[in-house]
Amino acid sequence: MDIAREIARLPLILVQLISETILQGVHQPLEAAMAFERRGFQFLFATDGRREGIPAFLENRLPSFLGR
Repeated sequence: MDIAREIARLPLILVQLISETILQGVHQPLEAAMAFERRGFQFLFATDGRREGIPAFLENRLPSFLGR
C-alpha cells in the first residue's frame, strides 16, 4: 500500500510513460530499450512536472504535481 500511495502521488503522464517503457523495453534489445527510455525522459523534461519536481527536490519538500 505504501508503494501504491507513492505512485499515486506522481503525475499521471509519468506513471503512463514508465509503464509503457517497461512493457516496450522487455521485448527489445537493450540498446533499443535504452533509446526508448531516453526519448521518454526528454519528453518528460518538457512537462510541468519537471518545473515542480526539481525545485521541490532542491527545497527538500514534497512536490505538488498537477498532472500536466
